[in-house]
Amino acid sequence: WYSESTEKVSVASLKKVTYTDDKLKEVVDEFVKDYEDFTGIKLTAKKGAAEANAFNFELKAPDALLGEEGYTMDIQTDRINVASVSTTGNMYGMQTILQMNKENGKEFKVGQMRDYPRFETRGFLFDVARKAVSLDMMKEVSRTMRYYKMNDFQAHLSDNYIFLENYGKGAQENEAFKAYEAFRLESGLSNDKGETPTAKDYSISKEDFKQFIQEERAVGMKVVPEIDVPAHATSFTKIWPDLMVKNKVSSLNSNRPLVDHLDVSKTETKEKIKEIFDDYTTGENPTFDSETTVHIGADEFLADYKAYRGFVNDLVPHVKETNTVRSEEH
Repeated sequence: WYSESTEKVSVASLKKVTYTDDKLKEVVDEFVKDYEDFTGIKLTAKKGAAEANAFNFELKAPDALLGEEGYTMDIQTDRINVASVSTTGNMYGMQTILQMNKENGKEFKVGQMRDYPRFETRGFLFDVARKAVSLDMMKEVSRTMRYYKMNDFQAHLSDNYIFLENYGKGAQENEAFKAYEAFRLESGLSNDKGETPTAKDYSISKEDFKQFIQEERAVGMKVVPEIDVPAHATSFTKIWPDLMVKNKVSSLNSNRPLVDHLDVSKTETKEKIKEIFDDYTTGENPTFDSETTVHIGADEFLADYKAYRGFVNDLVPHVKETNTVRSEEH
């Protein structure tokens, strides 16, 4: 921020929005809606050159050091001009205007700012598996994140109730399948009974989730889907029980059965896990397109550490054939 002026521009005098490129239309439309929610003022928007009494957004590179997410803002006595090389940078400029209005709803100080992120990834992990969370709510969360200039939304799509010791172990370990579990995505896979791992209480179609990923990307949010394997995987071991770890308990809790662990010492288990990911990463119209970073879970596996290392070394390069991979190996 830099200013040598004591002048201000009145919020009431700014009645319009201009934008220089069709790529900005979607974020401008959102800004107009949010600005009305914040102020009660309905701005008129149009594509074209900067004007007086307007918020003016321009797609250009004012400063190479600002990067893809940075922007400049020039607040004058009769207008506010925002410029960025990207749609995302312009969108962040809009969030700053909304935030400035929260600080002072009557006027903006005249001056110039350069704004850019200190950290490349500014993220939030949302567990939408253990509790059903609608896609609409996920979109609301993503919108709130962008207001705070966060850019990475990791959706934890599969998991189960942790305390399986509340159900049984040993000869009674299958009682743990009564514990709550959910995999929120539509699955194209099934067992020989026609059962799929998709949650019955709430799930999201492949098409809807793909649209969510791509629409959020267009406005600066990276959606990272996470399918948690080989632990936290009751949604899958319930459907393919022959692939689960049997007659073992947690090394951290001798009463907790490991029926939520896929037995990655078996080749057929590792192949099934690849199928689970391939269901979303391959084909002519993949749910997780090539620009989507995919999180493979890979945490808190307590059954067989050597087999676990082999699993990670096998699955990561497999998913990397189509997508960037993220994991949290514990």
